[in-house]
Formats: sequence, C-alpha cells, structure tokens
Amino acid sequence: MTHRTSSISSQSTEGQSKISREGRGKTNRISRLLKLALFALERRQFDVPALVEKLGVSRRTIFRDIADLYDAGFELHYNSTEKTYRLGRIELD
Repeated sequence: MTHRTSSISSQSTEGQSKISREGRGKTNRISRLLKLALFALERRQFDVPALVEKLGVSRRTIFRDIADLYDAGFELHYNSTEKTYRLGRIELD
C-alpha cells in the first residue's frame, strides 16, 4: 500500500490537476443526480424551475438529468397541465 501511495504522489502537479478536474466533473454530476433523486423522493411533485434553483444548473441540464434518472429505472411522470413531474416506482436492474 505504501508503494502505491508513493507512486501516485510522484506524479507531476500537472497530471494531478488533470485527474482532479476530470474526477470532479463526474463527482459533481453523480452528486447532482443523487440530489435530484432525493428531491423527487421528498416531494409529491416538482417542477423544473424548482430544480434549477435547488441544484444551480440550467434547465437543459435538468432535462438531461431527468432523462438519465428515467434511463436508470426511475419512473417519472410528467403532468403537462401543471408542468410538474412526480416520481413513480423505482425499478433498478
């Protein structure tokens, strides 16, 4: 274990920055998707403007995230009259 740590720490600062930036983007996205899922679980229904405010991202990002949750097995229903979503059953494969 010590050997592995020393080889990682011997990388150049530039290499570490690149890894950090790439990892941070994925971590932020995963964190945001989890927050969106929890937000949906806590509320009977929710709308896109509330998610934009809560998560601090664009409407387009929210729509992408909703599609990703749907693809992951979250049953999301859209009410076009009220322009809201609600979470149905969750089917994780």
